Amino acid sequence: MKLCSLCNKQIGNIKHHTSYLPQELILVCSSCHNKIHRGNLKHLNPSRRMASIFYSNKGWIRNKVTGKVLRKLTKFELEIKKAMKNGKN
Repeated sequence: MKLCSLCNKQIGNIKHHTSYLPQELILVCSSCHNKIHRGNLKHLNPSRRMASIFYSNKGWIRNKVTGKVLRKLTKFELEIKKAMKNGKN
């Protein structure tokens, strides 16, 4: 078992993206993960735009809560998504 990358006190059981391109993950405990998403550790949160691109499907950006289509991905965003899917940085 690995310890949290931030506090080194609890077991890190959550993979958190610090970047989507290149894709970078850290292992954190639930307490530190909550701190990151509450905005206390903003430097560890990638932009919402990149998160939307990464988690969207079929070339559309959707609202993560409602699922409503916001817009179609641009050609550049589709290239980024394809590169991430293929494991390229």
